[in-house]
Amino acid sequence: MVEVPEGPFWMGCNVTVDEVCATNQNTQYDNEYPYHQVTLSAFLIDKYEVTTCEYGACVDAGVCSAPSTDPDSEFNWGVEGRENHPVNGITWFQALQYCAWQGKTLPTEAQWEKAARGGVTGLRYPNGPVLDKSFAFYGQGRGGLRVMQAVGQLELARFVNPAGLKTIGRNLFLETQA
Repeated sequence: MVEVPEGPFWMGCNVTVDEVCATNQNTQYDNEYPYHQVTLSAFLIDKYEVTTCEYGACVDAGVCSAPSTDPDSEFNWGVEGRENHPVNGITWFQALQYCAWQGKTLPTEAQWEKAARGGVTGLRYPNGPVLDKSFAFYGQGRGGLRVMQAVGQLELARFVNPAGLKTIGRNLFLETQA
């Protein structure tokens, strides 16, 4: 786990540096307005995503239900060789169950955004004003997305989030409390 320090940060869509949200106001980005300062207490967040193997321990304990295994999807559950890939195909409720079993909670949206930004302000992305696709898995594979990588795989990439998180927001969609 990584401790994210207490203090303020700017949350939401900053139209002065993000042309995408600036030109898409009143659309899918509505929940990112207004750009505002939020102050949080210190909190802990996992350094990596939960693997299918880790989630499987919760299933084996009879606490969590198995994720989806739709053969037409790119779900990792039950796929040989994907034990160390992030668990996907789970619902928000399943994520809550797993966290409770671990004695943890899902981060709030504000906590996730502060951790993802890693203390960086005034930029669209934590690595700079332009998305450097070598820091994430974009642009290849089915649906235009690269196949997810094993947890920790992106540690080999050049980018490390200033908060010490390696793959936050770079491998798959992540759940928050709200």
